Amino acid sequence: EQQKLRLVQAGYHLVDTVYDHGEFAVRGSIMDIFASGQESPIRIDLFDDEIDSLKFFDPETQRTTTTLKSFTVLPAKEFPLKEGRSVFRDRYSEFFPTANPKKNPIYQDVLDGIASPGIEFYLPLFFDKEQMQTQSMFTTYLPKNCIVITTNDIDTDLTNFWKEVMRRYEDRRHNMDQPILAPEELFISPNHLLSALNQFPRMLVSAETIEEKAGALNLKTEQPPKLPVDPKKEKPFSAVKKYIDEANHPVLLVAESAGRRESLKDALRSSLGEIPNVENFEQFQISQFAIAITNAPLDRGLLLTDQLTVISENQLYEHRVVQRRRKRQQEVSEEFLIRSLTELSIGAPVVHIDHGVGRYAGLITLAIEGQDYEFLQLDYAEDAKVYVPVTNLHLISRYSGGDPDLAPLHKIGTDAWSKAKRKALEQIHDVAAELLHIQARRQSKPGFAFELDQSLYMQFASGFAYEETLDQ
Repeated sequence: EQQKLRLVQAGYHLVDTVYDHGEFAVRGSIMDIFASGQESPIRIDLFDDEIDSLKFFDPETQRTTTTLKSFTVLPAKEFPLKEGRSVFRDRYSEFFPTANPKKNPIYQDVLDGIASPGIEFYLPLFFDKEQMQTQSMFTTYLPKNCIVITTNDIDTDLTNFWKEVMRRYEDRRHNMDQPILAPEELFISPNHLLSALNQFPRMLVSAETIEEKAGALNLKTEQPPKLPVDPKKEKPFSAVKKYIDEANHPVLLVAESAGRRESLKDALRSSLGEIPNVENFEQFQISQFAIAITNAPLDRGLLLTDQLTVISENQLYEHRVVQRRRKRQQEVSEEFLIRSLTELSIGAPVVHIDHGVGRYAGLITLAIEGQDYEFLQLDYAEDAKVYVPVTNLHLISRYSGGDPDLAPLHKIGTDAWSKAKRKALEQIHDVAAELLHIQARRQSKPGFAFELDQSLYMQFASGFAYEETLDQ
């Protein structure tokens, strides 16, 4: 109970099932938490007062994946929602004396302890003036020896951002039902930010040469040459081989993904021999290889004069290589999977695996043997109702048969839904049988194995302009 209280005070929300950041759940000796700063939620298995195991788990399937030794529970919110309510109420009246707070839903949510969307735009109201003066600049959290890296045109970017903030403020500042803070109260002004950044050593990233003076110098870098692959030549990688042979420093080849790395190695093998893999740039420096290959999302190469050359795929092929990361596919399409009650609206058509298409009627509480339980109410034809425990959400999915307004409403106790499922299974069986028949005919006929031209294949693959699937 003490840990629950501490998590609630840190801004975490107690739920039945953890799906999103800032949520935690407790079931006996098991505690699930989706901590801020973590990519996946964590399951804590307790044995009395000791932690027996820590494991990440998939919020979709609720199954554990990998183990970890420790983790840090960061606050779920940037503001003390519970403790700061009284300060928020006073500061709101101070900034908006003529506004009616009852007409602002965010104000009402704060008083009820709810962190609703948009609350971040009232962040300064949770702290008094003295706290804001000491904590408002993020640079106060940086170590004194921190090196700040910015682009050379940061001044222009900050100016454009500030203009957009001011424009949006002017568009919305007259709505006193939902008043907004002035930009200077909520954001750091460009001049203030640049002044703060200038207190630290700075590194400017720019293709232009700057004037060298005390504390300022230019890194001696050059744009590496284009080394186009010509598949029409007998030796399509001759330009690459010539450059590497003449280089008097190490050369690192970079492919977009592990699969492309291996394909590039195969294509270069006849010209450059076997090229060793390295995990990253640091390992390449330690290895002292004259040439190596790795995978990284690098758009362009780099030439450090007489020290190192990094060659990307884009220097070799005419088409730009861009590999978009695809999230792991789920067994059930996320478009139709119902993961939480917040995704259901009253009256929406839903499909129960055993009863067919009904309508979602809301969440109700029923007493069973003296204990209250939560159920989803599904309405069917002729006023029939089905109550589904919230723990059995996996039995329900969204209706995906077309226009929701035209979705059927099945009748409980008939075989209409069973017939529909049986017919669908028969159609699936027919399609599967046809595919097997086609594959059997293919395998029964003699084939011819064409010799693969690696350079042509790589050129073809580099022109693929679509998002790759997992097996691709």
